[in-house]
Amino acid sequence: TAIQQTASDVTVTLRDREDLQARAVVVATPLNTWRSIDFDPALSDAKRELIAKGHAGHGVKVMIRVQGRHDLNVALPESYPLTWVQPEFLDEDETIFLAFGPDGGALVPGDESAVRAALDTAIPDMEVLEVIGHDWVGDELSRGTWAMYRPGQLTGLLPAARRPEGRIAFAGADISRGWISLVD
Repeated sequence: TAIQQTASDVTVTLRDREDLQARAVVVATPLNTWRSIDFDPALSDAKRELIAKGHAGHGVKVMIRVQGRHDLNVALPESYPLTWVQPEFLDEDETIFLAFGPDGGALVPGDESAVRAALDTAIPDMEVLEVIGHDWVGDELSRGTWAMYRPGQLTGLLPAARRPEGRIAFAGADISRGWISLVD
């Protein structure tokens, strides 16, 4: 919940109010969770701007197992809860579709009836056997999906997000230098 640094050490306060002390700290939590951490002293202007807006990855990803073999891809306009559906695994008896939508708030993966209805809009008359997914947007420990940057963030703010501030270093999948969404 808080990271306080002095000239000689850093104190990290956990949710249960336990304090941990170290000479330095690496913050590797998802970028959209940084707004829930009280940094003292305050972070740089560029980091605060990036934190205030967060990244734009707020979609939904679900896997849907259906009866039968269905080797097809479907793309729909962004007004639909699922905008891309593709077969991920096929055999003669079943297909597992990987499906994405633009708004994790509009379609929650745990709401199986809503996912079934969204699939029926994309591909009518599928016999759904199982739905799995995680509500990354609603998860307080992620507050979003994979990082997708808003205009100007990737080239303007992200380099500053990677810079250490005193005894605090920043790392993680959302700010990696190589492939975004992989820790480097």
